[in-house]
Amino acid sequence: MFRLLQRLLLPVFVLALLIGVLNIKDEFGFDPIDEVEIDDSSSELLTPVFSLRRAPNLLVSPLANQKLNDDLLSLSNMLPTSSCLAVSSNSEKLFDYQVDIPLISGNAQKLITAYAGIQQIGVNFQYETLIGVVREPESDGLLRTSDLY
Repeated sequence: MFRLLQRLLLPVFVLALLIGVLNIKDEFGFDPIDEVEIDDSSSELLTPVFSLRRAPNLLVSPLANQKLNDDLLSLSNMLPTSSCLAVSSNSEKLFDYQVDIPLISGNAQKLITAYAGIQQIGVNFQYETLIGVVREPESDGLLRTSDLY
């Protein structure tokens, strides 16, 4: 019985100590926060309904968009003449540069590149890749645990 009481007394004492510390920890090292009292007799809002504080995007967005357009225009002037650039955010179009010029689509360009490659190196060409390893392959022939070079 005494042994059971000893085993229960220490955790209860530690728990009581922690609760006490948590209750008094805010009393030391911090100044109390002053509460601001508002006079409810006036019906005026502290911030008007139509205030730029309530809608900062109305003020910031045009300035940011203009800077973005200026920066993108200076960058697009460095592009080759046969380039196009379109920047959008969600459904809003932010910047266009030569979007109406006809360009070869990516798939057609891949076909042309593949055809030129076959003409240059032949149909039966096979790439050869050399791999250097630190350890021998495992019994199944795989190199799972080796470093490849």
